[in-house]
Amino acid sequence: AESRSCFQVGGDYYDFIPLERGRLGVVVADVSGKGTPASLMMASVHAWLRATAGTAPPARVLERLNRFLYASTQTSRYVTLFYGELDPARRTLVYVNAGHVPPYVAKAGGGEARLTAGGPVLGLLEDVSLEAREIALDPGDLVAVVTDGATEAQDPSGEELGDERVRSALRSAGDGGATAALASLVRAVDAWTGAAG
Repeated sequence: AESRSCFQVGGDYYDFIPLERGRLGVVVADVSGKGTPASLMMASVHAWLRATAGTAPPARVLERLNRFLYASTQTSRYVTLFYGELDPARRTLVYVNAGHVPPYVAKAGGGEARLTAGGPVLGLLEDVSLEAREIALDPGDLVAVVTDGATEAQDPSGEELGDERVRSALRSAGDGGATAALASLVRAVDAWTGAAG
């Protein structure tokens, strides 16, 4: 599978990293601050994960990344990061959430969950202890990983879109899959912020 990644100057980042045995590493992260310093820190995160993903359990990989960031960046900088290893053959996702907006899981058979297991943001503390958790995924389940750019999008009065409205937008996509869920969320953010008009 071809790997694609995206950087923005503001420090948001996502990536898909091919791993052994057909597994796929999934990363969504957001660096504090803006501009060149945020972009440089995210470039370090990107390179680190590309070099080390799959070499140890996910929590250990991120604990090592944390020590690297703590030693090599300004004390005021940190990154929120969601990292998961998807195993399509076993239909499982092992994930660690390091202070990131908890991803949303909509089960095909009904029900919802948030992916909260993990620990604090990366780069602020010298040593952190992170927890990984494994979830089972059934055909038709949807996992939506967003940054605070969605949950904290503001309307003209300054009110944030918030978790519940993001969940509602994802639910309104019905059984349309990931493409429909993304389109629904983009419409919701645009309508909330006034960007759609």
